[in-house]
Amino acid sequence: MTETKDLNALLQAVCNIEPLTEYEEPIPEPDQEMKFGLAQVYANKGYRKYMENVINKSIKNAALFADDALQGAAMKGRVITLKELLIKSKRAFEDFEAKAKKLKLGKVV
Repeated sequence: MTETKDLNALLQAVCNIEPLTEYEEPIPEPDQEMKFGLAQVYANKGYRKYMENVINKSIKNAALFADDALQGAAMKGRVITLKELLIKSKRAFEDFEAKAKKLKLGKVV
């Protein structure tokens, strides 16, 4: 059994869910395609509104439904992950906007 299959088996055993994609070593830094994808989703107002709503619901659920410290930590981890995704997509959007402005291209995303 490969290391990837072993890790996927552990993930499934711990989380009791199938991974969305096969586990692969994380890429240390996002490439241009990934950054552009983040910028595109942030450019969508509906996406931003959705993410802000999910973050707020996650904070509320953590406050109301965490039964113990471990569950609270897991819920906090979800909030942090969602916030990081929103922040990183905003930064990517701002970077592309700044580059477009510098090159006088107008809107690129």
